[in-house]
Amino acid sequence: MKLKIIILTLILVSVSCKKESKKTIEETSKIEVVTPYVAENGRHCFMSEIDNKTVKGKDTIIEKDYLNVDLVINNKNVEGQYSFTPNTGKANDGKFVGTIEDNIITSIYTYKQDDKEAKEEIVFKLEKNQISLLGGEKVEKEGVFYFKDKSKGIYMIKIPRVNCN
Repeated sequence: MKLKIIILTLILVSVSCKKESKKTIEETSKIEVVTPYVAENGRHCFMSEIDNKTVKGKDTIIEKDYLNVDLVINNKNVEGQYSFTPNTGKANDGKFVGTIEDNIITSIYTYKQDDKEAKEEIVFKLEKNQISLLGGEKVEKEGVFYFKDKSKGIYMIKIPRVNCN
Protein backbone atom coordinates (compact mmCIF):
# COMPACT_ATOMS: atom_id res chain seq x y z
CA MET A 1 0.00 0.00 0.00
CA LYS A 2 2.86 2.35 0.87
CA LEU A 3 4.37 1.63 -2.51
CA LYS A 4 1.18 2.70 -4.27
CA ILE A 5 1.05 5.97 -2.32
CA ILE A 6 4.71 6.68 -3.12
CA ILE A 7 4.18 5.99 -6.84
CA LEU A 8 1.04 8.15 -6.93
CA THR A 9 2.85 10.97 -5.13
CA LEU A 10 5.75 10.78 -7.61
CA ILE A 11 3.35 10.93 -10.55
CA LEU A 12 1.56 13.96 -9.11
CA VAL A 13 4.84 15.74 -8.35
CA SER A 14 6.19 15.07 -11.82
CA VAL A 15 3.00 16.29 -13.49
CA SER A 16 2.81 19.44 -11.36
CA CYS A 17 6.48 20.26 -11.94
CA LYS A 18 6.21 19.86 -15.70
CA LYS A 19 6.53 23.22 -17.39
CA GLU A 20 3.84 24.10 -19.85
CA SER A 21 5.03 25.31 -23.17
CA LYS A 22 3.53 28.61 -24.16
CA LYS A 23 2.62 29.18 -27.75
CA THR A 24 3.23 32.53 -29.26
CA ILE A 25 0.77 33.71 -31.84
CA GLU A 26 2.29 35.95 -34.41
CA GLU A 27 0.19 38.60 -36.04
CA THR A 28 0.41 38.02 -39.78
CA SER A 29 -2.07 40.62 -40.90
CA LYS A 30 -2.15 44.30 -40.19
CA ILE A 31 -4.97 45.81 -38.17
CA GLU A 32 -7.04 48.19 -40.27
CA VAL A 33 -8.00 51.36 -38.46
CA VAL A 34 -11.51 52.46 -39.36
CA THR A 35 -12.10 56.15 -38.91
CA PRO A 36 -15.70 57.27 -38.48
CA TYR A 37 -17.28 59.44 -41.15
CA VAL A 38 -17.14 63.13 -40.27
CA ALA A 39 -19.66 65.35 -42.04
CA GLU A 40 -17.94 68.14 -43.91
CA ASN A 41 -19.16 71.67 -44.48
CA GLY A 42 -20.70 72.22 -47.87
CA ARG A 43 -23.40 70.81 -50.10
CA HIS A 44 -24.54 67.17 -49.94
CA CYS A 45 -27.10 65.54 -52.27
CA PHE A 46 -29.05 62.30 -52.05
CA MET A 47 -31.64 60.68 -54.34
CA SER A 48 -33.56 57.43 -54.36
CA GLU A 49 -36.00 55.81 -56.77
CA ILE A 50 -38.52 53.47 -55.17
CA ASP A 51 -40.20 50.89 -57.38
CA ASN A 52 -43.89 50.29 -56.68
CA LYS A 53 -45.44 47.28 -58.35
CA THR A 54 -49.11 47.47 -59.28
CA VAL A 55 -51.00 44.54 -60.77
CA LYS A 56 -53.67 45.48 -63.30
CA GLY A 57 -55.31 42.43 -64.78
CA LYS A 58 -52.52 40.22 -66.06
CA ASP A 59 -49.99 43.04 -66.20
CA THR A 60 -47.57 44.12 -63.52
CA ILE A 61 -46.83 47.82 -63.79
CA ILE A 62 -43.78 49.31 -62.09
CA GLU A 63 -44.23 52.90 -61.03
CA LYS A 64 -41.52 55.01 -59.43
CA ASP A 65 -41.54 57.31 -56.43
CA TYR A 66 -38.61 59.64 -55.78
CA LEU A 67 -36.94 60.88 -52.60
CA ASN A 68 -34.52 63.82 -52.79
CA VAL A 69 -32.45 65.52 -50.11
CA ASP A 70 -30.25 68.49 -50.95
CA LEU A 71 -28.57 70.09 -47.93
CA VAL A 72 -25.83 72.49 -46.94
CA ILE A 73 -23.80 72.14 -43.74
CA ASN A 74 -22.24 75.27 -42.26
CA ASN A 75 -20.47 74.26 -39.03
CA LYS A 76 -23.32 73.06 -36.75
CA ASN A 77 -26.11 74.58 -38.88
CA VAL A 78 -27.92 72.72 -41.64
CA GLU A 79 -30.52 73.81 -44.14
CA GLY A 80 -31.85 72.13 -47.20
CA GLN A 81 -34.68 70.80 -49.29
CA TYR A 82 -36.44 67.45 -48.90
CA SER A 83 -39.00 66.12 -51.35
CA PHE A 84 -41.03 62.98 -51.76
CA THR A 85 -42.56 62.71 -55.22
CA PRO A 86 -44.92 59.80 -55.72
CA ASN A 87 -45.82 58.94 -59.29
CA THR A 88 -49.45 59.45 -58.31
CA GLY A 89 -50.70 62.34 -56.24
CA LYS A 90 -49.01 65.50 -55.09
CA ALA A 91 -45.43 65.77 -53.98
CA ASN A 92 -44.38 66.83 -50.51
CA ASP A 93 -41.69 69.34 -51.24
CA GLY A 94 -40.30 71.70 -48.67
CA LYS A 95 -37.38 73.14 -46.78
CA PHE A 96 -35.80 72.16 -43.49
CA VAL A 97 -33.61 74.09 -41.07
CA GLY A 98 -31.76 72.58 -38.13
CA THR A 99 -28.49 71.54 -36.57
CA ILE A 100 -26.04 68.66 -36.87
CA GLU A 101 -24.26 66.86 -34.05
CA ASP A 102 -22.38 63.55 -34.39
CA ASN A 103 -23.76 63.20 -37.95
CA ILE A 104 -27.37 63.44 -36.73
CA ILE A 105 -29.35 66.26 -38.31
CA THR A 106 -32.35 67.44 -36.26
CA SER A 107 -34.55 69.92 -38.08
CA ILE A 108 -37.99 71.36 -38.70
CA TYR A 109 -39.37 70.58 -42.15
CA THR A 110 -41.86 73.05 -43.63
CA TYR A 111 -43.87 71.95 -46.68
CA LYS A 112 -47.22 72.29 -48.43
CA GLN A 113 -49.76 69.51 -48.16
CA ASP A 114 -53.21 69.88 -49.71
CA ASP A 115 -52.46 73.59 -50.25
CA LYS A 116 -51.84 74.06 -46.52
CA GLU A 117 -48.51 74.65 -44.82
CA ALA A 118 -47.39 71.81 -42.55
CA LYS A 119 -44.42 71.55 -40.19
CA GLU A 120 -42.80 68.54 -38.67
CA GLU A 121 -39.58 67.51 -37.05
CA ILE A 122 -37.38 65.37 -39.28
CA VAL A 123 -34.16 63.66 -38.25
CA PHE A 124 -31.51 62.43 -40.66
CA LYS A 125 -28.46 60.27 -40.00
CA LEU A 126 -25.67 61.35 -42.34
CA GLU A 127 -23.24 58.66 -43.45
CA LYS A 128 -20.47 58.49 -46.04
CA ASN A 129 -22.58 57.00 -48.84
CA GLN A 130 -26.15 57.67 -47.74
CA ILE A 131 -28.53 59.57 -45.54
CA SER A 132 -31.20 57.80 -43.48
CA LEU A 133 -34.54 59.20 -42.33
CA LEU A 134 -35.79 58.49 -38.80
CA GLY A 135 -39.31 57.18 -38.52
CA GLY A 136 -41.46 57.02 -35.42
CA GLU A 137 -44.56 58.21 -33.64
CA LYS A 138 -45.16 61.97 -33.68
CA VAL A 139 -47.36 64.28 -31.65
CA GLU A 140 -48.53 67.80 -32.44
CA LYS A 141 -47.33 70.70 -30.32
CA GLU A 142 -48.21 74.25 -31.31
CA GLY A 143 -48.80 73.33 -34.95
CA VAL A 144 -45.60 71.30 -35.38
CA PHE A 145 -45.44 67.49 -35.35
CA TYR A 146 -42.54 66.37 -33.10
CA PHE A 147 -41.25 62.89 -32.37
CA LYS A 148 -42.87 61.52 -29.25
CA ASP A 149 -39.65 59.68 -28.34
CA LYS A 150 -36.74 59.79 -30.82
CA SER A 151 -34.93 57.01 -28.96
CA LYS A 152 -37.69 54.60 -30.03
CA GLY A 153 -37.47 55.64 -33.68
CA ILE A 154 -35.92 53.56 -36.44
CA TYR A 155 -33.85 54.82 -39.36
CA MET A 156 -36.07 53.29 -42.02
CA ILE A 157 -35.47 55.06 -45.29
CA LYS A 158 -31.96 55.04 -46.73
CA ILE A 159 -31.26 57.47 -49.56
CA PRO A 160 -27.98 57.01 -51.51
CA ARG A 161 -25.54 59.88 -52.04
CA VAL A 162 -25.43 61.35 -55.55
CA ASN A 163 -23.37 64.08 -57.19
CA CYS A 164 -24.91 67.51 -56.75
CA ASN A 165 -25.76 69.12 -60.09
